[in-house]
Amino acid sequence: MIDLGSSYLVAFDVFDASNVLANATTVTLTITKPDGTTVTPAVTNPPAVTGKYRLTYLPDKTGHYEWAAVTSQSNTGWGDAFDVRVFRSLMSLADAREYLGILDSSRDQVLRSLLTGVTRHIERRIGTCIAKTITDEFVYGDTLDMIRLQEGPLLSASSVTSIASAMPGGPSWAAADLVTDPAAGCVYPKDGTFFWGGPWLADYTAGRQVIPDDVLEGAKAALWDLWAPQRGISADMLEPSLTEVADYESAIPPGWVLPGRVKQLIDGEHEPGFA
Repeated sequence: MIDLGSSYLVAFDVFDASNVLANATTVTLTITKPDGTTVTPAVTNPPAVTGKYRLTYLPDKTGHYEWAAVTSQSNTGWGDAFDVRVFRSLMSLADAREYLGILDSSRDQVLRSLLTGVTRHIERRIGTCIAKTITDEFVYGDTLDMIRLQEGPLLSASSVTSIASAMPGGPSWAAADLVTDPAAGCVYPKDGTFFWGGPWLADYTAGRQVIPDDVLEGAKAALWDLWAPQRGISADMLEPSLTEVADYESAIPPGWVLPGRVKQLIDGEHEPGFA
């Protein structure tokens, strides 16, 4: 998993029938993007380096990528997958290390995954915390007096930039045409009428300008709960085994839920209209 803006290294080796590194006659690399489109960048082996093929690829969007390489003479097939994301966390890596008593950055990749997961779990419960821009959110209906946006609360009363019918030639409302309740994530036509011509597409910015202290403390408590088995596994070891590495890489275990003490800390921050 890499952050958007970082490069990904495609790497594979080609061997002949004697299991000796050899250059291929043809090499075809296909990268499938998250939207299903594909690219086929050229990949070669560096000069004077036999059989080792490398390509530094720069992803242009977040999501799940897959790549497959096929060579002829020698005949080889390789494939792998990687994910690209925008890192979103309620606390910094430095704060997380300090809270957990970690003295170096060797486990940062595991921590980053856990921090992202903790943030998503908390936002599912109390609404969006970290500011993000939502484009073309689909809103169902035909006519509505009010639209409640899915990703509330909103940063401010001017956070909704557009509500527009998804139908060709349908009506639209710009920011100046709307009255917004940021805490509830609700928006109304300023002229006192109603939204018509639905369904609609909404563009807006969600999140909280200030993350409340109880939410930050809840995030710390959730991180501590998730980190406890990791800490126990490797507390007395200089280098983890392959099994322990797999445990690290699994990050948030399937079925994990926010502990009760975390819910007690964050549930006071439920915004109206968001359960």
